[in-house]
Amino acid sequence: MSKREMVCKHKNSRIIEKEETYPVLGEGTTIVANVKVCSDCGKEIFDLRLDEDNMQRAFAKYKQNHALMT
Repeated sequence: MSKREMVCKHKNSRIIEKEETYPVLGEGTTIVANVKVCSDCGKEIFDLRLDEDNMQRAFAKYKQNHALMT
């Protein structure tokens, strides 16, 4: 861990898109997720709102992949 990361307070952040796989009913479902990252050190920062949105998108993709009603 660099000295910069040890003192970073994650005051500046941005949202990026990246592929992530979420477990949906025992099956990995890959989506392009929105992820908050620190603009200063580059570390990912947990964001409940983004995580909930990403989970909803993963469930929607699972339903689409299995021809289930939405």
